[in-house]
Amino acid sequence: ALPIFARKQMVFEGADLLEKVLKLSYEARQEINGIPGFRCFGSEMIGRPGVHDFDPGKLTISCQELGITGHQLERILAETYHIQPELSDLNNILCIISIGSIQEHVNALLFALKEISQHYYNQKALHKPQPVVCEMPRIPLRMLSPRDAMYSDSVSIPLLDSVGEISAEFLMAYPPGIPLLCPGEMITDDIIDYIETQRNAGLSIQGTEDETVHSIRVVRNTNPVAAHTRQFG
Repeated sequence: ALPIFARKQMVFEGADLLEKVLKLSYEARQEINGIPGFRCFGSEMIGRPGVHDFDPGKLTISCQELGITGHQLERILAETYHIQPELSDLNNILCIISIGSIQEHVNALLFALKEISQHYYNQKALHKPQPVVCEMPRIPLRMLSPRDAMYSDSVSIPLLDSVGEISAEFLMAYPPGIPLLCPGEMITDDIIDYIETQRNAGLSIQGTEDETVHSIRVVRNTNPVAAHTRQFG
């Protein structure tokens, strides 16, 4: 019955409901961009490298200029203001406006962000904390196929000692949960630096057999140069 009702609602009310979403998100985005320390990107991003379009109902709110992480902002919103963002990463939170959202929900978010800004923006002026800057690592070289790497003879070694080795498992930070490293790819120092920055910010690191992700399985007794030659030579 519920799927039938949902389809009926979208047929008869869908245009009006989505128009309300667009209006709420547009006004919220404008207000957020007027709050010191916060930035919420919009349609101006379309056409930049890697950006084809964007979902206006998703408010990606950067707090980098406040000197706090997205993870910290998510905790503050949840614990102090009872607002639960969809997710957070190193520098951002994601809030979603849907057909169930109303003006009061948006007002509550704006009120919370303004109070947080007043506190942390003033603190930043006094103590000048450095924003956490972390560049995405380069796409690593594929040395073996994922299948060959996963089924190879492998050994677990400390993550910090694994630069130059061929990974036998996945490695990712969540969010977004997109693998930084797949089986068969060479582990690089910028991947390790990125993971450690994410870990230090309190974000979730996943993918390895070791649930703490302090070690990683690598292909045993494989010469990376020889493997590279086999795959691409």
